[in-house]
Parts: sequence; structure tokens; C-alpha cells
Amino acid sequence: GPLNPYTGKPSVIDLNVVWDAAANGPVMAAKAIDPVLLGSFEYEGVRVQTVYQKTLDSIKEFTVEKAAEICDLPAETVEMLAKTYATEGPVAVLTYQGIGHHVNSHHNYKNLSLIGALTGNAGKPGAMLFRAYGTSMPTNSAEYMLGKVALNICGMYLPQILETKQWAGKDLDIRMLFCTNGNMLSCESGRAQLVEAVKKVDFVVCADVNLTDTARYADVVLPVTHAYETEDFDGGGSTPFPTYYHKVIDPLFECKTDLEIMRLIADKLGMGQIYAKSDEEFLRAVIDTPANIAGGCGYDDFHKDKPVKNYAFTEKSMVDTFANTPTQRLQYYIEKPMPRNSFGQEIADYERLPHYEHANEAYWENPLREKYPLMGCSEHPKYHVHSQCAHTPWLRELEPEPLLKVNATDAAARGIKQGDYVRVYNDHGYAVLKALVTEGIKPGVVSIPHGWQVDQFVEGHTQDLTNIFMNDFVSNSAFYDFLCEVEKYEGGER
Repeated sequence: GPLNPYTGKPSVIDLNVVWDAAANGPVMAAKAIDPVLLGSFEYEGVRVQTVYQKTLDSIKEFTVEKAAEICDLPAETVEMLAKTYATEGPVAVLTYQGIGHHVNSHHNYKNLSLIGALTGNAGKPGAMLFRAYGTSMPTNSAEYMLGKVALNICGMYLPQILETKQWAGKDLDIRMLFCTNGNMLSCESGRAQLVEAVKKVDFVVCADVNLTDTARYADVVLPVTHAYETEDFDGGGSTPFPTYYHKVIDPLFECKTDLEIMRLIADKLGMGQIYAKSDEEFLRAVIDTPANIAGGCGYDDFHKDKPVKNYAFTEKSMVDTFANTPTQRLQYYIEKPMPRNSFGQEIADYERLPHYEHANEAYWENPLREKYPLMGCSEHPKYHVHSQCAHTPWLRELEPEPLLKVNATDAAARGIKQGDYVRVYNDHGYAVLKALVTEGIKPGVVSIPHGWQVDQFVEGHTQDLTNIFMNDFVSNSAFYDFLCEVEKYEGGER
């Protein structure tokens, strides 16, 4: 194929091939007359099988009864849901990231692709998978993709790297952290391990709007502007109208925009030419492509007194075409799975296929449940955007403190009453907070809202209950995946 502009090497065209009954052999999918879905065949001395056959063989143990056992649901409920999805469509599956916070949860996306392909619930109006947003407005991303891309490593590997001073077999000695666009010491799993790792770093800088849990461990805190204090643009979103931030007030006190912070640092390093443009010039360079201007979505259009509709958001764009997949169609099988972070690990064959495996801790048969019988998870309620609204006064009037949701049966067995302060704990850590006794959560499960800060608990932090167990394929943050026990707290209120 043509040269890859990033590597300078020829690209490889790996055509999608099917077994064609008419030709009794492999044929390019686009030219097949009678493609076969099931079966194994001999070709040039090699035994081959269809993807669908390989998939069915790999998941045959997961009957309705097996699924019901894992999910702790009546088999009739599993069967009813399957029939509803298969026959009463079109069905839209809007997952966002809610199913992505167990160690094994990336398999969910392949599994959903399989049932979407089996039932036709994809690629037509009203039937979709995974779509969290509408069509993004095209931008000139080259303006902010400057220089050569350096190592891109999931931050959850930080404790490992600081311990070994290596990554992928090469020396890596991290001496400085610049924390921005996140609050890892509040929101990521394995908080206790991350805190100890951050303490080992020589120099830590945190740029944020609030004094967050992460900022508390920084040597220098850089106050960045709020959205109302800066002009910015986000071409994505769940509506046809891109988000444009118009500055309402000038930045207060010493606050500076992210771009201005980068500009000041670059100047001190003698690289001021990188950010030589003004903020407006940068925005114009990003937004003012010829297509955007022709579509009425240029920089000047966003400064008129009317909403700007994304010209790329059309009725046609609302139906998935899967044009970006190698086969130009919905895929549930990944021929060449690529890990999120590559460090020489061997990729298991099941990463190609729809698959199920237990979570790291939170599964029924885990022997650890003899010591910690309750499955713990987080939730994202309407009063939180991760930790962004943790100290918003009006929201704290509505929800003054974190609450542990616990089923009434589990609470009674532990002598816990409504409003008692409890200690939730395991081998990783603990937290003290008030109990919300309810029938609205499954027996054997407790839940704590995500995003509270350390100063809002009586003691501890709920993210201390989670640990860093890195899935070597996706490196996901598994803060829905821990076991714990709960007891009445005798220390009194804070």
C-alpha cells in the first residue's frame, strides 16, 4: 500500500477473506458469491476456520444457565432480555465508560459487538453500539500535535516504574511529574500505591482549578482558569452544536490558562517559538479549515449571536458505517490486537474474540470473600463529575457528605442502622463515612459515589479500597472491582 506518513514505510493491505462455497476456497470478501459462515477447511496444507466458527467454539460453555449463575439472575430473566434485544429492535446501546471499570471489562465491547452483529442491531437508524457522542466537528489537529510523540504510558504504571526505574526493558528514571487534566490521587484505583509513588518523585507540579487530593501532594500548584475565564473550543458533544467557551470574566488573581502556562515554560526553556501564536491565532488555526468555513463553522461564526450547527452532523452521520474498521463492517473479532501499552508482553489469543473472565476481586467464587464478603463498587451520581464538583457549595447543600449504600439485610446482620457511621475496609485500605441503608442495592454489594476528596471522609478514602492490578492488554483503572467488609464505626462524627 501507500507510504505511511508517520513511519515512512509502506502500509500493508490485508484483505478481508471469506471461504466461498461457490469457489470452494478462500476469496476476497468483496468478490465472494456464496460466503460460508460456519465450518473448518483445508487450504494449502493448513487447517482454517471461519471467524464465526472460532467464536462459537470459544463461547459454547456460556449457556443461558451459566450466564444466569454468573450474574445471579433467574435464567428466565436472561432469556427474556436476550429475546427482547434480538426481536424488539432497533436497540441502541449507549455505554459511555460505565462498563469499563473492571479489570476484565474490555471484553464487554467485543461481546456487545457480537450480539449486535447477530441481531442486526447496528448500522441502521435507532440501532447502535457504544456511541457516546454525536459527530465531532473536523479540526486542524496538526496545530496542537507538535513535535515528536514521546512515550505514552498509562499513569497506573507509575509505582512499578518508580520501583524498577525501567519500562519495556529500558531505563526510565522519572524525576518530575506535571499533573494536569485529572485528579489521579482521588479518582484512580490503587490510590494508596499511587500516593506512595508520587512521594518518591523529586518535583511534582499540579495545575488545577481546585486544591484537589492530587494538588495536596504537589510541590508547586498552578491555578488554572475556570471555563468561564477563558476562550476555548470542543468540537465533540452529544448534540449537533459544538461547545464553544466564550470568556465571561478575566482570570481572577494569579490564574492562567493552560496555554499561557505552556507559553511561559517554553519561553524559559528557549523554545518560545512553539507557542508564538496568540490564543486567538491558535483557535483560528485549529478551527478555520476551508471545509469548516464553507460549512458555517469558522472561528468568526462562533462569535455571532446565534448557535452554530456542526455541518458534519447529518441524518446520515447518525447511522454507524464502521468505515474505520479494516473490514469496513462491524467487527467482533480482532485479527491483530494491539495492547494499549506495549512492553513486550505476550497477547493472549482470547483478546481477539468475544470472551468472559472473572473480575480481579469482585466475583462470587473468590475465596477472599470468606474474609471480605461484600462486593464494592463506585457510582457516578448526578452531583459529581468525577471530582470536579466535590467542593461546589450548592451541591454540597444537596449532598453534604459521602454515603455508603448498603442493603438493609447486610446492614441488619452487622448491627448498622440508618445514618450510622461505618468503617468499610479490606487489605488495601479503609474509609469511614455514613451509611445509607436501602433496599435499592443488591444484597452482598456496597456502593460509594466516585469523586469525594480526602477531607470529606471522617477517615481514610474509598479509593484506598481499590488496588492496582493492571490488565496487561488495556491497562484500565478498575475502581469498580474490590471486596470489602463493613462494620459500625465507634469513633463518633468528625
